[in-house]
Amino acid sequence: MAKLGIVLLDWMQNDLDATAIQCWSSMQQNYGVNVCTVMSMMSERLIPSACEVDIAVAAMYALQLASGKPSALVDWNNNYGHDENKCVFFHCGNWAKSFTPDIVIGTAPILGTTPGEQNTHGELAGRTPAGPVTFARISTDDLNGCIRAYVGEVQFTDDLLATFGNRAVVEVSGLQKLMRYVCRNGFEHHAAMNGSSCGPALAGAWECIWGGTCTGTTLPRCEYQAVLGRVDSAERVIAEGPGRECCARNPARYGAVRLVEARETSAGVPAAMT
Repeated sequence: MAKLGIVLLDWMQNDLDATAIQCWSSMQQNYGVNVCTVMSMMSERLIPSACEVDIAVAAMYALQLASGKPSALVDWNNNYGHDENKCVFFHCGNWAKSFTPDIVIGTAPILGTTPGEQNTHGELAGRTPAGPVTFARISTDDLNGCIRAYVGEVQFTDDLLATFGNRAVVEVSGLQKLMRYVCRNGFEHHAAMNGSSCGPALAGAWECIWGGTCTGTTLPRCEYQAVLGRVDSAERVIAEGPGRECCARNPARYGAVRLVEARETSAGVPAAMT
């Protein structure tokens, strides 16, 4: 694992900003270790590294640039008990140390069922304490030839969570509505997260890049969808599409306002404006 870490860090010196590694299960079969520890160390050093060759690393990098803090890759995992507004963020173990003060190195019981648990040393385990979190996702829509993205701000909680791996409980007002939006718009179960409140800044930047015209330059056609969430009784899941005002033209809106008007389809899910 140490040899692999030296090679990866040396490789990153070639003007590379982030990595997405085939960690399941090539590393275990070829090297007999998990790469989780090395990926965690790189993310902590602000060189984000995503699991399973997932381009979600682009969202990890964007969140990092917006906050100046490390990012991590998560699964939208299970509901938390019977609470419809809480769920579990989970991954089998490569979050940056900043997320897990109680971090320990161990093996991967789930992945170990295939190559043998003895070949999975390097998985990390630890619980993220209460605090702010911004989540985001960037995906390609090959059928429509565009990029889709969403971003939101919620909260980590200190609710009891007795399990393994890197884990956290998050509270999302309107979680079920958000999950319908994610699924019906074809987003993957992976998302990026960052222990900060940088949603509006990131949404404004993405809209400036993808959402229409900015500083007099016509940008390529792209669909942009953002979901901004706050743990608040008035929270609404919203969606923005192309052709909206960009942050350069309306800094007050994008620098301060966290929620904008909701637009929904007849099915009750957010719809991108065209």
